[in-house]
Amino acid sequence: MKWMKWIGVLAVMVAVGLAASGCGGSDGDGGGLEGTWKATSFNGLPLPSGIALTVTLSGNGTYTGYITDGGLTATETGTWSASDTVLTTVLDGDVENVSYTLSGNTLILSDPEEGVFTMTRQ
Repeated sequence: MKWMKWIGVLAVMVAVGLAASGCGGSDGDGGGLEGTWKATSFNGLPLPSGIALTVTLSGNGTYTGYITDGGLTATETGTWSASDTVLTTVLDGDVENVSYTLSGNTLILSDPEEGVFTMTRQ
């Protein structure tokens, strides 16, 4: 399923990367992305029952992602950066770039090939 790849992307973004350099945003403040984000939907539909994804983007350019599936939780850590409207994450040398829009406490991550994730600030 496509949402599973997105969970991987977010885990890699979370792992949801922002730049291989490991710094925050290009403007020094993480582009407003710093904080803890919880996935609420994928392609406009709620996440399946028992699936939860939370990502914390820290000001020091690191992220931690928590993925819960059927009561089991996996944790991943990597680096992130943001430039213009692109969020870059790096996990174990794998770089992922995802387009994003930020409006208040809503973060939308989109990839034309994979779909759209909506997240809310916690």
